[in-house]
Amino acid sequence: MTQVIIDTGIVEGAQVESRRGIPVMFFGGIPYAAPPVGPLRWREPHPVKPWEGVRDATAYASSAPQIVRGKGSFRDIIAQALNYEPANPRVFEYDEDCLYLNVFTPSLVTEKKLPVMFWVHGGAHRNGTGSAYPGQELAERGVVLVTINYRLGPLGFMSHPELTAEGCRGNQGLLDTLYALQWVQRNIAHFGGDKDNVTVFGESAGGHSTIAMFTSPLSQGLIHRAIAQSGVGAHAVQLLDKPGAIPISAHDTGETLGAFLGCKTGIGQLDAMRQLSADEIIQKTATLPIPGVIIDGYCQVKNPMTIIREGRHNDIPLMIGSNAYEGSALYWGSPMPQMTLCQDVETYLAEFQRFFGEDYDEAIKLYPASDQTEMVLSSKEMCGDSLFCAPTRAVAQALADQGKTCFPYYFTQTPEGDTEGKLGAFHAMEIGYVFGSDFLSPLSRDSDRKLSDMMMRYWINFATNGNPNGEGLPKWSEFNSNADQWLELNDSVGMKPIASASKYNVVMKGIDRHIAQAAQ
Repeated sequence: MTQVIIDTGIVEGAQVESRRGIPVMFFGGIPYAAPPVGPLRWREPHPVKPWEGVRDATAYASSAPQIVRGKGSFRDIIAQALNYEPANPRVFEYDEDCLYLNVFTPSLVTEKKLPVMFWVHGGAHRNGTGSAYPGQELAERGVVLVTINYRLGPLGFMSHPELTAEGCRGNQGLLDTLYALQWVQRNIAHFGGDKDNVTVFGESAGGHSTIAMFTSPLSQGLIHRAIAQSGVGAHAVQLLDKPGAIPISAHDTGETLGAFLGCKTGIGQLDAMRQLSADEIIQKTATLPIPGVIIDGYCQVKNPMTIIREGRHNDIPLMIGSNAYEGSALYWGSPMPQMTLCQDVETYLAEFQRFFGEDYDEAIKLYPASDQTEMVLSSKEMCGDSLFCAPTRAVAQALADQGKTCFPYYFTQTPEGDTEGKLGAFHAMEIGYVFGSDFLSPLSRDSDRKLSDMMMRYWINFATNGNPNGEGLPKWSEFNSNADQWLELNDSVGMKPIASASKYNVVMKGIDRHIAQAAQ
């Protein structure tokens, strides 16, 4: 057992091994904020009360309350499509007392000053846990890896006029992330890490959170590099206390949520909502749309695309990318019926008209829907392009125009077992390659293991010095708007032209219309 003294007490971790049998030290379930329960529900994170004696940190702690799906979940759909049986699936515990983090480190020598990689998990800001990601493969290569749990869904992204009066505008999950980054500043040296070299990285909602950190004034000095995997947050347009691109404010959404839960609107509604159990709130709101990240004028001052284009982001290097077929198992036309947004061609066309406005004719030529089959194919492609690919390129363009450092990638590896080509390089597939593990698909082929090794080296090089390039790796050039290229990650890694650039231009017209409405 290994003990470390941090600012709130002593923690005792354990030794784990990488696939190659290299020992790494693991510290799990370290509290970085007080339990957000009772009067602290929906409040900004508060300090941890110090403990006496030695705290057991040999196992993960509880994850944020959420709807737990087995059969029919995203992971299950992927496994079925690939005819893949994940080995020893872990069972997680869930509780409102969830603000914990985990540390994987190859050394506890303070003088080592190893680069720190701070992972924010995905899950649409409604699901997921930092405890699902094995960190020993990255840590054995010379970094300190931190993974966190943060509040999710209606408990982690809820605004309310009474809550604003208490001093918290919402975006609790982002405030949790910032609080965990502050913990890193105070304590990571005790785990061999360098507090002045912290890379925040995440995927999907975690990628959105990464960009939120990249653009938030509150993270200045807490992060020194950022890696956003399939997540920008360009669609984050709901305003705190007035309508905009979304016709109701976040305050309105919070009051409507309270009424739906049976709590009378008006003075005292928030207190009544705090009397409900976390499970009741999660279960009853399972089918309700939750706004996620909002523009609160504090943590998120404006839409992240606006902040980046105005040059008001943190002046740090950024790596950003997306996957080739993000929409194959996600949202529109999804194999998961409960997540399908467009049920028929008429709905699809109406949504396109709303989204693109005067650019509708140009857009529908690129994403046609003459019948149901074509609509499903186009909607999957549109999902990936609008949520991930087009905003990724737009961010790279904006930063390049400012002379800032940005390394964009495009992951196109096809999973083994996808014999009919239904999934392709699906959403979140790259995570296993970054972590060197069989996360959603097995790294069973030599080509998969080789690509994983290269990606881990790119990611660690970037976390070390802000440049992913290194000996034996194909050259990864910074983005240049004239060249309009990104690094393609597959069996043949190299810089490639952005083939769908003209489509992305059209998609960004629709996105920019809604961003403009949010700025009014």
